[in-house]
Amino acid sequence: MKTRTVRPVKHPAAVRHKGGVLELLCKALESQWRRYRKRLRQCQRRFSQEAVHDSRVETRRLLATVELLCAFIPERELKKARRALKKHLDAFDRLRDTQVQLTYVGHLLH
Repeated sequence: MKTRTVRPVKHPAAVRHKGGVLELLCKALESQWRRYRKRLRQCQRRFSQEAVHDSRVETRRLLATVELLCAFIPERELKKARRALKKHLDAFDRLRDTQVQLTYVGHLLH
């Protein structure tokens, strides 16, 4: 299954401003974006239960970081990124549920 790539939010001048909370949030967003992309690539290369789980965890973390930016960036500018991240999570919902159920049934068989 091919997932749509989420592009990072372009930083308006207010967010690029040096100092304080905004600078920390920008660094957190960039760091989280790199971890998200890394886990997504791993999931695409090796479609294992662990890879899917890790990709979903990083997606939720990136989504939480984007939500923090809502205090500084207008909602309309973050809407597209938020929607794409939620679609990523939705795309793997059933697969993840199935993987967890298979693991549980496997334990029951032993």
